[in-house]
This record gives sequence, structure tokens and C-alpha cells, in this order.
Amino acid sequence: MITTHEVFVPTRGVEPVMPIVRELRAKGLVQGIDFDFKYQQAKIDWMNNSTILRNGVSFFFTDAKWATFMRLKYGDDVQQA
Repeated sequence: MITTHEVFVPTRGVEPVMPIVRELRAKGLVQGIDFDFKYQQAKIDWMNNSTILRNGVSFFFTDAKWATFMRLKYGDDVQQA
């Protein structure tokens, strides 16, 4: 199993995701090898008026230095699933 380092970046929509991905590619990272990502839409429990999952994107890096770069530049919000 490949060890990955996850960084969750909260977003209000999908629009800010692709510019971040393009930036990583411009830095020489290869998607599927050096990093990957997944966007998640908010999931709300309307009966209990609580948020189960928030809008955001999770980035997964094979090298810890890139995860650190993302945390410093975009912040990291650890989300419990």
C-alpha cells in the first residue's frame, strides 16, 4: 500500500479546485503518481440540522513535502468522516 499524506482544503464550490490542480502540475507533479484529489459535496442531515460532510477537496500526496506545501499555502482542515 502506498503511503499518502492527505490535505483537506474547504471550498465553497468546485471552481477553486482546478486552478490548484494546474498549479501542482506546473510545479512538475504528475497526477496519479505524485498526487491525486477528490472533490466532495456537502452532505447535510436535515432531520438533525447538522453537517455530515463539508464542501471541499482532499489532496493526497506521496511525498510529505508537498502536503506541507499545501497546508502552508491553503491551510488544512482535518475532517473526520
